[in-house]
Amino acid sequence: MKREDDATSTDANVQQASLGPASKPTNFATVSTMASMGHIEEFAPGHADWQQWHERLLCYLDANNIDVPEKQRSVFLSVCGSATYSVIRSLVQPKTPTDYTFKELVAKVRQHFNPKPSAIIKRFNSINVTSSLPY
Repeated sequence: MKREDDATSTDANVQQASLGPASKPTNFATVSTMASMGHIEEFAPGHADWQQWHERLLCYLDANNIDVPEKQRSVFLSVCGSATYSVIRSLVQPKTPTDYTFKELVAKVRQHFNPKPSAIIKRFNSINVTSSLPY
């Protein structure tokens, strides 16, 4: 027990000496809880599915207790990758991405990468399929 106490007090003295006499020691427990849990890769347009990446982003935000919309927007814009960020910038011009909420940005990106097919295209595809069936 004596050795542990000596090592602890020595570590505290080294830490105090490096901070100076007027500084308080850093609370390392607080610093370690600020680390993020998990990892999320950049979204790669053309190589990844937007819906799946968005679901993973929501899990990442949830695991790290990021529930403030402004923070969610900042994390999204930070981890989306440079190619996706460029797409977002072009979708929101003349404004900037920070002028929109997290939900608004996600809706714009979803519409861009996963657009709903038009009724005309659906009708055309169904006519082509039914006309090619043998009778």
